[in-house]
Amino acid sequence: VLSNDKEVIEKVQAISYQGWNMADIETLASFGANFKMNDMNAAIVLEQLKKHDAIFEKRRQLKLWYDRELADVSDSGKMTLQKVAPESIVTHYTVLIPNRKTVAQKLAEKDIMLGFWHTAHLQKIYRERFKTKPGTLPVTEAIADRIAFLPFHTKLAQEDVKFICGSLKEYL
Repeated sequence: VLSNDKEVIEKVQAISYQGWNMADIETLASFGANFKMNDMNAAIVLEQLKKHDAIFEKRRQLKLWYDRELADVSDSGKMTLQKVAPESIVTHYTVLIPNRKTVAQKLAEKDIMLGFWHTAHLQKIYRERFKTKPGTLPVTEAIADRIAFLPFHTKLAQEDVKFICGSLKEYL
């Protein structure tokens, strides 16, 4: 899309990034989705499918490493770990922590990026279109400022997980 209208460019950008405002990633700017798959992505998927057993096993191993490294802070009540069946293949490692934004800023100083949960129903676009308001999804709202996603990808080594967990523990 080409345009000399900044508003048009921002709207198209938001739509192409699942509705998120790229200037302020905590603000949903429009309804959008990401269903892109070109030929190159399809070729990559076909190759990845050949390795799915190894990928699934690595994800299970990552979860076990995180579970082990964070057991003491979970047992102390300083954080809550996700609870899923051992045979599950997770795509995110989710934790509930107090002061998520502050912890995320501290971890970013060590180049550790936390993902976070978006309470989309409280974004302006949802409030205007669907008349949602605080209290609409009380459980989601209760955990929104505490939920975080720790780095979780198959290139992480056990030492990486230990570094991430050790850094997280410093701030808890």
